[in-house]
Amino acid sequence: MSSSPLLDIEALTPPIPGENPAGSTVPFTVRAELDEARKEINPDDFDADDPTRPETAKYADWDGVVRLATQILLETSKDLLVAARLTEALTRLHGFAGLRDGLKLMRVLIDGSWEHLHPEIEDGDLEVRAGPFLWLDDADRGARFPSTVREIAMFTGANRPYSWRDWRQVQDGRGSVSREELDQAILATTRDHCQNVAEDVDAALSELNGLTQALSARLGSLAPGFTSLGPAIGDCRLLVQQVLAKKGPAPSSVGEPEGAEEGAAAGGGPGRSGSREDIYRQLLTAAEALQEMEPHSPVPYLIMKAVELGRLPFPQLMQRLIREENVLTEMSRELGFVMQSGAEE
Repeated sequence: MSSSPLLDIEALTPPIPGENPAGSTVPFTVRAELDEARKEINPDDFDADDPTRPETAKYADWDGVVRLATQILLETSKDLLVAARLTEALTRLHGFAGLRDGLKLMRVLIDGSWEHLHPEIEDGDLEVRAGPFLWLDDADRGARFPSTVREIAMFTGANRPYSWRDWRQVQDGRGSVSREELDQAILATTRDHCQNVAEDVDAALSELNGLTQALSARLGSLAPGFTSLGPAIGDCRLLVQQVLAKKGPAPSSVGEPEGAEEGAAAGGGPGRSGSREDIYRQLLTAAEALQEMEPHSPVPYLIMKAVELGRLPFPQLMQRLIREENVLTEMSRELGFVMQSGAEE
């Protein structure tokens, strides 16, 4: 079961009472307060003889960001940058459930109030509306939010939680986490917990796809393709699905009557799985086994990539496989679906 909603979307999205449904522009002092609340400073990042080196660390006040951003959206301004700051804070506090709700909030604002949002569109300049979303998608500057997503806790260890980033560093033979430590944490994490994470990840990815389509419909070629944030969520999704496959089916599936499997086989042919998702999980299990036996072989990675592509909606799949822009444009026109601007592998 996925996590419960964290935001009252219906309360946050109606127009601001008064002459301007978008409300007033957020004052510079309030934006500065938001930025200060999310700022983190580590003295270890400074040279020992640096006169600007602080004596103590400063930690981000993510709860404060949530309170202030929520108050702004409720009372004074429907501002997309504030919504982006809220999305970051929710993700920091609540992981994929926070990411899911933050993306949903922005999608609902766009679908329901595009003409009445800040930053306002002046002289037809649509780029200003893309800014908050580019900030969330930037992997190298600013919030580096895709890295934040890859650092979301997924597995519960004895000493601390572990993320996709921890897993990746173990595969690369670097970082402070040993393979044994990570394997023990994954083993200790219950299947129910992994299933909850998987459902929250799926919901976040679904909201990102919806947000991408909403922006593409309004910004056209200027719409962000989320080419960094999308793969970050996808990486986490693939990892948790691999772990779920290794843990085996849910207890309810294990306890089915003896005739159930035979009936499924009779309807789908000898030895076939009961669903498409079952087959994908079996493929991931096989790929993981091959990866352990042949760590230098490309075959496991090709299988994992095939499963990832197989789960994509048709428009995104075509964009991952076809590089000819004119072919994609013609396909979009003939089949009537919206292509994501700037999509890449």
